[in-house]
Amino acid sequence: MASPKTTISSPPIVFTSRVVKPDVILEVLGQEYHVMSPALKMHSAFFAAFLDASNKGPTTPGIQSSSIIGLALLVLRNRMRRIKLEGDAKLQIEGFQILMCAIHSTPFTIAIDGIEELDTATTLADYYRALPILSTAVSAVLFSRPDLLFEIPKYCLRLLSISKKLRIAVLFHECLIFACGPWNDPINLTLPEGPLRAICVEAHGIISIETATAHKKLLESISTHDEVGTAMVAAAKNAWRVLRYFFLITIGTFFTKLRHVPKMSLAIAPLMRNALTLEWSPSLPGMYYMRDIASYRVYFNSLDISNKSAE
Repeated sequence: MASPKTTISSPPIVFTSRVVKPDVILEVLGQEYHVMSPALKMHSAFFAAFLDASNKGPTTPGIQSSSIIGLALLVLRNRMRRIKLEGDAKLQIEGFQILMCAIHSTPFTIAIDGIEELDTATTLADYYRALPILSTAVSAVLFSRPDLLFEIPKYCLRLLSISKKLRIAVLFHECLIFACGPWNDPINLTLPEGPLRAICVEAHGIISIETATAHKKLLESISTHDEVGTAMVAAAKNAWRVLRYFFLITIGTFFTKLRHVPKMSLAIAPLMRNALTLEWSPSLPGMYYMRDIASYRVYFNSLDISNKSAE
């Protein structure tokens, strides 16, 4: 993690409305933002206190005084160094722009590969005490971008952290489900020890209990129903054949093969539940549908944490 070493010079980014014109100029690493103080004060406790305390000195008509501009520049630049944001100046400017768009209710987009910018914007919003407005804006973007939703499995760990800070419960839940997979080697094991890792371990444990319970019910029924044992052996062999190309045998495929077998469907029903909310495509464990990194053969989507939140 390093501080930016370069600045960028480009035309100013201007935020305005029909009735309010920009009255403050902020500069971040060479990029000027012409912004509206009412919006800053309304959505950022930091800027509300900062602008009220700095409202001194000679002024230029329509623009805050140069002393305020200079102080704003100093604070923003110093803070960039202090929080040690990852990436170059361009990344940090784009992150700040997302935050300013959210504060000014200006539409913005998040590129499919733009999780870095969103992460940067979230870090800035946390410091500038503007998380609620960024949360609202990001939620609106998510539900209008199905192509971005399809990338959640790929970036689930980064988005898990972001959604927790922004308290976007539906995104947090979605990311948590994918962080518990692939079932053979959960991606959350790459997280450092801490609260997020603990949440993932607990969630994985919930699904493990469900799979163990289903196994127990199936094994108990073998003694009185011979066809159950036969079906289980066939499902296990079939799961291996389906996944042989991927060198995987997953319990998700095994259970999915049994879901329509009489005397078994009730035992495995909890595992077949689809708790995904944002996903719009087939999502049963063991299905053939695949994306860049996500195969539902190696994921369970039944996790229900409705009694918890991203907080």
